[in-house]
Amino acid sequence: MSTPDTIASLSSSALSSTPSPVVNQALEPASVRDGSPTVQKDYNEALSFESVLVNQLCQQLVSSTGMSGEGDSGSSSDSGSSSGDPTVSDFSSLLPGALSSAIMSDGGLGLAAQILPSIEASAAGSSGSSSDTAASGATLS
Repeated sequence: MSTPDTIASLSSSALSSTPSPVVNQALEPASVRDGSPTVQKDYNEALSFESVLVNQLCQQLVSSTGMSGEGDSGSSSDSGSSSGDPTVSDFSSLLPGALSSAIMSDGGLGLAAQILPSIEASAAGSSGSSSDTAASGATLS
């Protein structure tokens, strides 16, 4: 159930190889802009998690349209025509990255701001306060 544990495991594997998304600082919450370096670091970790999630969603979106050329969805005639065209295959391989970059550069989906209290509560919980972690987990569910 622990969202902070999930974020921590992603942070150590997928997020370490993923560059931090570029987000306009004016779109960041005021608590992050005016916050301590620790809060800004935690927010960047939450943004990285959101970026990975948005990228995965965009990849699923492209593959569900039948443009991926894999033929795993859609009718066989549609996937057969797109898989033979290298232009469509090249174009569709660029779509998920371009779409996720556009979403993240415009502030993302807002998940990072929702995840930030859990990350902060997890950090506070590791120093002894477990009631804050339970309370923040209840608000996110």
